[in-house]
Amino acid sequence: MKLEVLHLPDCPNLPPMLERLAEITDVPVTTRVIESDAAAAVFGMAGSPTLLVNGSDPFGTGKPCECAVSCRLYRDEGGRIMPAPSTQQLRDALRAVDTELAPDACTLPTAEQPLRVAEFDDLFACGLRGLERRTPTELRLTLDAATEATARALIARESNCCSFFGFTCSPSEDGQLQLLVTVPPVQVDVLDALAARAATAAGLSE
Repeated sequence: MKLEVLHLPDCPNLPPMLERLAEITDVPVTTRVIESDAAAAVFGMAGSPTLLVNGSDPFGTGKPCECAVSCRLYRDEGGRIMPAPSTQQLRDALRAVDTELAPDACTLPTAEQPLRVAEFDDLFACGLRGLERRTPTELRLTLDAATEATARALIARESNCCSFFGFTCSPSEDGQLQLLVTVPPVQVDVLDALAARAATAAGLSE
């Protein structure tokens, strides 16, 4: 897999893009400075920064590139304007190209799996306030704000062994913690089991 970031000289949004890519992959990332509209058209820069994965822009609109020497902003999962795609959006983009980034099974040692399950049960029993199955591949959990540190630590460890999971934390309007869990279509049964376990532990209905 080839990763290249096209950018303007001194683009302030280049560092966030590179930092987030470094969080999710060890694949080397090259950068290319673009200084004219003609160069932007040749290399496919739809504003700075533009990530190319194997020569294609995974965040393109599907229409012909509006290539130009200009700034480019992105929207995260919550619709907020950001200088670069979120870590999860980048992870999803790379997974679409390289399925090796999304193993189809948990790599956690068998002996440790009951302990991890117990940790999730404790989190759901103590902090789960609601859940919503948005689509077959998306589950939104509402957690008590007091559980944020525990939840973030737990999902960070889960991401390391079950990288097919996507986790996005964000504050809700009422001050609670929203946790969006996503999986690829082939892992819907895993999300089914997680939703059922969460509802049971918290005494809620799915």
